[in-house]
Amino acid sequence: MITLSADPALFDGPRIHAWLASSYCSPGIARPLVERALGGSHCLGAYRGGTQIGFARAITDRATFAAARRA
Repeated sequence: MITLSADPALFDGPRIHAWLASSYCSPGIARPLVERALGGSHCLGAYRGGTQIGFARAITDRATFAAARRA
């Protein structure tokens, strides 16, 4: 089972940094910059058996959220 959580206390900072630093979109990104980005974003972690296996980050103003709109 995979558990999703937005609780920052559960985020595995070193793991998230390693994922980002080795990605095509942010190669070599500095750890302090990742930490600052996490603090200013809405983040979600995915966990299996207590280990973080995924991560998503949305840049937001924390005031409005996207919603489906019907005509």
